[in-house]
Amino acid sequence: MKSVVALKNRAVESASNTRDKYTSHSSGDLNMPDPFHSRKAKARRASPAPDELADVHIDWANLSQEDKETFFAWLDEFFARYLNIQQSLLTPPPPARSSFEHTHASPKRPPVPSSTSTPLPPPPHEPASPPPPSRFAAPPPPAAKKPPPPGAPRPPAPRPVSGAPPPAPLAPKPPAVNMSAKPGRPSLVPAEPDADSDGDEDDDWCVDCRDFSGPDEHAALFPRESVQSIAALAHDLVAPFQDEVDRARALFTWFHHNIEYDVHNFMAGTIQPSTPDSTLRTGRAVCEGYAGLFAALAKAAGVECQVVGGHGKGYGYAAPGDPHRLPRYAGNHAWNAVWLYGGWRLVEPTWGSGALHNGAYLKRFAPQHFCPGNREFGRKHFPDPRDPAKQFVAPHRTLTWEQYLLLPERAQVMGDLETLGYSEKLLRPRRRVLPAGGCASVVLKRGCVHLHESEVDAYVPIVVIEWSDAYGGPSVPTNHPQHLAALKLRDPLVGWTIDVNGLQRGQELKLAAVKQINGKDALGYTGSAFERARGRLGMSWGYLALWSVE
Repeated sequence: MKSVVALKNRAVESASNTRDKYTSHSSGDLNMPDPFHSRKAKARRASPAPDELADVHIDWANLSQEDKETFFAWLDEFFARYLNIQQSLLTPPPPARSSFEHTHASPKRPPVPSSTSTPLPPPPHEPASPPPPSRFAAPPPPAAKKPPPPGAPRPPAPRPVSGAPPPAPLAPKPPAVNMSAKPGRPSLVPAEPDADSDGDEDDDWCVDCRDFSGPDEHAALFPRESVQSIAALAHDLVAPFQDEVDRARALFTWFHHNIEYDVHNFMAGTIQPSTPDSTLRTGRAVCEGYAGLFAALAKAAGVECQVVGGHGKGYGYAAPGDPHRLPRYAGNHAWNAVWLYGGWRLVEPTWGSGALHNGAYLKRFAPQHFCPGNREFGRKHFPDPRDPAKQFVAPHRTLTWEQYLLLPERAQVMGDLETLGYSEKLLRPRRRVLPAGGCASVVLKRGCVHLHESEVDAYVPIVVIEWSDAYGGPSVPTNHPQHLAALKLRDPLVGWTIDVNGLQRGQELKLAAVKQINGKDALGYTGSAFERARGRLGMSWGYLALWSVE
C-alpha cells in the first residue's frame, strides 16, 4: 500500500501542473494552452528539489494486480473530481494547414452586431490591416490596445492558439463620397456611327459593275394593259434569263414602266389596302402595293422574296432637331428582300420607279435602288424594331432606332446626279455640313469603284461657292478664288477630285456639271477647254450635290 500512496502523491503533483497548464489566467475559464502565459508560469514556479522527487522508490513490476487496479480506479476518480476538465478540451486540435496549401473557399463574413449594441466609432484614418503571418516572415509586433469607450460591447473571448491562420479582419469603413464631385448622368443619345466607314459594303458581288441593258430593255416590252395574269407576266419577264440577278432586275425595271405612285390618295390621306391583283389592274399604288406585287411576281418567277415593313426616310422626312428628344418608331413604308447568290438583298421598287417632286409624281428610273448594299440601304430604311434581323447585316452592324435617326446627313443630292449616273455612295464629302475654315476634298465618280472614269463621255464637273440665303431667297455668288473651278480627273479609278479651302460660315458648296458652252452640248469637253471658255463664253450647268458650311 505504501507504493500506492506514493503513486497517488505523484499523480496529485502531476495533476496540479496539468491544471495550471489548462486553466485560464483571466477568469478561471478553461482554454487551450497559451504558450506565452505557460512560459511565465514556469518561470514563477520553483523547481522541486532533487531529494523530493527521489524520496520513495516505486517498483512497478513488483506491484500486485490488486494494487494496480486500486491505483487506476482512484486515478480516474481523481481526474474526474479534482480537475473537472471537459472532454471537449481533451480532444486534439486539427492539424495546421501548410503555408503551401491553397483553398478556393472564400472567408466567412464576421457576424453583424445586434441592433441594440452600440458600434465602435471608426477612427478617422484607420491603417490597413497587416497580412496574415507566414512561416517565412517574422510576425509583426503586437499593437497597443486602446481602452474601449463607455457602453461599448464586450469583446469576444480570445480564440485558442493553434496552427490555423487568424480570422480575416473586418474591412475598414469606406470614406465618405463627395456628392459635389458626383459625375452627371450619361447621355441617352446613342453613339454616332462612323460616317466615314458607314455604307462601305463587304459584299462579294457588285451590281454596279454589271451590264443590265438586256433585262432593262426586255422589261419594257410588256405593258400592263396587255397582261393577262401575274403568273403569265412573271414567265414572260424572266424567260430569257438564267441568272437570278437578271431575273430580279427585269421585275424591278418593269415597275418603272407600268406602275405609278398614287399621289392623289397619298396627299389626301385616303389610301386603301391593296392586293397584287388590284395593283396590276389599276396601275396605281403606294409602297404597300409596289412591294406586294413585286413579291408576287418574284414568287411566280421562282425567285424567293419577302415583303419588309418599316420606316423610310422618304418624301416629307425631316431629321430630328434635338437628339435628346427623338420620336418613337412608327412604320410608314414597305420594300422587298430578295434571295440572290445565297443571301438576302434589299430592293426598293417604289423609289426605283420614280419620286415625288413638289407634290407631283416624277416618273424617273433610279437603278441605284436595286440591291445597293444592305448597309447603304439601311441609311434610309429601318425595319420593325421587333425584328432587327430584317436589316440583313452582320450582328455588329445592326442599328437601333435611335442610331438610325441620328445617322449623319449625307450631302444633299440634286436631280442631275442620278440622271448622269453618278454614285451617291462614292460622293465625297459624305457629311452634309462642312466645318468653316477646313479643307473639303470633293470626289465625284460614276458607277462603282471598279469602273474607270473618262472625260470622253462626261460633262465637266465644277464647284459653285455661294452665300446661302437664310430666308429661302436665291443664293449670292462669292468672290472665293475657287468659285467655278473645275474638278480634275487624275486617277480614273478614283474619279473627279478637287480640294476646296477657306470656306466660311454661311456659304454653300455646290457641285455642278457644265452641260452647255456657247449654246452647244458640252459632253466630252476637257478641263483645259472649260478653263479657256470660262468668262468668255456663255455656259449653263445642272446641279449634282450641295453642302452647307457651318
